[in-house]
Amino acid sequence: MDEKYTEEQKSLIMLYGNLLGGSLSPAEKADLKRALAASDGDIEAAVSTLSLDESAKVRGLLAKGLKLSLELEKLGQRGIYVLFPEDGETGHLRDFFTSEPPFLFAVGSRSLLDIEDAAVYRSLADFKAAGCGGILLADRALDALLREGEVVDSVRLGHALLVSDLAKAPATIKHSPSAAVGRDGAGLADCGSAGSAGRPEKRVFISGSRSQCSIPKAAQNSLDAIIKQGIGILIGDSDKGVDSEIIDFLRVPLYGRVTLYTIFGSPRVKPEPGWGVRSIKADATLKSQQRQMAKDRAMANDADWGMALFNPIEKNRYGALQVSSGTLRNTIQMLLQGKVVKFFYVFEGEMACRNLKKLDDLESLIFGFESERLSNSEAELILSAKGVSPGDDAAKVKSKKIMAKYRSLLKDEKKFAGSNDGGAAPGQASLLELPEQSERSGRFSQFEKSARAGQSVQSERLKQPVQPSLFDLA
Repeated sequence: MDEKYTEEQKSLIMLYGNLLGGSLSPAEKADLKRALAASDGDIEAAVSTLSLDESAKVRGLLAKGLKLSLELEKLGQRGIYVLFPEDGETGHLRDFFTSEPPFLFAVGSRSLLDIEDAAVYRSLADFKAAGCGGILLADRALDALLREGEVVDSVRLGHALLVSDLAKAPATIKHSPSAAVGRDGAGLADCGSAGSAGRPEKRVFISGSRSQCSIPKAAQNSLDAIIKQGIGILIGDSDKGVDSEIIDFLRVPLYGRVTLYTIFGSPRVKPEPGWGVRSIKADATLKSQQRQMAKDRAMANDADWGMALFNPIEKNRYGALQVSSGTLRNTIQMLLQGKVVKFFYVFEGEMACRNLKKLDDLESLIFGFESERLSNSEAELILSAKGVSPGDDAAKVKSKKIMAKYRSLLKDEKKFAGSNDGGAAPGQASLLELPEQSERSGRFSQFEKSARAGQSVQSERLKQPVQPSLFDLA
C-alpha cells in the first residue's frame, strides 16, 4: 500500500507522524522543521545541523522504512490514508491545526474537501449532535473513532471525513473560543482567567538557564501534565536557553494559557495569538541584568508555584566555574514566599527532581552535591577551572561553589524583601501541596537531619526518581 507514496512523503510520515516507536517530541519536530526550512528541504543537510541526540533520533526513525510499510498497510486495511498539501487536498483544513502539518491522516469521503462550506467539528460530541455529517477533526486516536458505531456508519455512507495530523493520538487542534483540547484529547473548559469548575486559574513560573539548549524528557512530561490541567504558564521572553525551548514546546501543539514577561515594549520572541504579554517597567538607569531580575521577581510574585530547570555548574568563557544564578535566585524568591518549586537538576549524570517547599529543602539538596559521584569528564572540568587545585575534591568544590552562590543570593533577596513594603518574608509551605511530595515528607525530613549531621545518605536521597505528573493541584 505504501507504493503510492514517494520516498520524500514516506520520510515525512516517519518523522512527523506517530506510527513508529520513538517518535519526535513537539520541540524536536519544531527544531527539524526549522532545519529543513534552512536547508531547502534537504533532509540530510538538515539533520547535520541538529544536536547529537536529535540527529540520532531522526536517523533512527529514517531507518525504519520496513516498519513504516507495515504500519501504512495496517492503516490502509482500516480505510485510513494520507493527504499531502501538494495534492491540493488538505486545503483550508491545515489552518485548524497548531502548526501547518506536512500531511494529514484521513478516513472517509474525500469529496467533502471540495465543499468550501462543509461543516468542520472539533469534538466528537458536537459531531454526533449534528448527525455525524461533515468533517471531524479527530479529538482522539482514529482507531478510537472507528469504534464509534454512528461514526463508522456515516463514514461508510460517504457523509463524513475524519482527519488528524496524528494517527495514534488526538489531533493537535488550535485553541478555540469554545474549548481547548488537551494533549490527551480531554476537553478543557475555556474560562478565561479561571480554571476548571470556576476556580481561579493556577499559574506556574517556569525558569531555567540561558545556556541550556534542550528540555529533558522528564520536564516535557511535567509540561504535558500542566497543559492537561489547564494551568497558566508564566515565562520570560529570552530567545535562548530554557525560555526559548519551552516556548517552542508550547507552540506545537499550541497551548493558549501562556503569558510572556518582558522588560521591553514588545517581547523578544513572537507571541502566539491568544497569549498574554506583560511588560515590566524597571528603572531605565539599571543595568540590563538588574532589569531582568525585576521581571523575574514579577513572575515569582504572580505565580502560585514554580518549575525550575537547574544547571548546577559549568565553566564560563574565562575558564572559571559559574552557577546558574538566575534559576537559583528565582527558586529562592518563590521559597521565601512559601511557594512550592518543582526543581529539576542533574545528579550523577541522571535527571533528578525534588519538590522544594522551604529553604531548608534547597539547602539540603545543595549539601548533597558534596557526596556526588562525579563522572570523569565533570571532575576534570571542575579541577581544570581557574582557582581550583588539581588535588582538590571535585564534588566538594562543586557543592561549596553552589552553596556560596546560594547564600549570596539569599542575602540579597532577604535584603530586597525587607526594603519593600510588599516584600515577601520567609513563610510556610504553600497550600498548593503536591501529593507525591506529602507522601515522602517524612523521608525528606529525615534526609535533612542526616545532611546537617554530615552523614553519607545524601547521594542516595538526592537521586530522587523523577515523577512526571506532580501537578494535581485540585
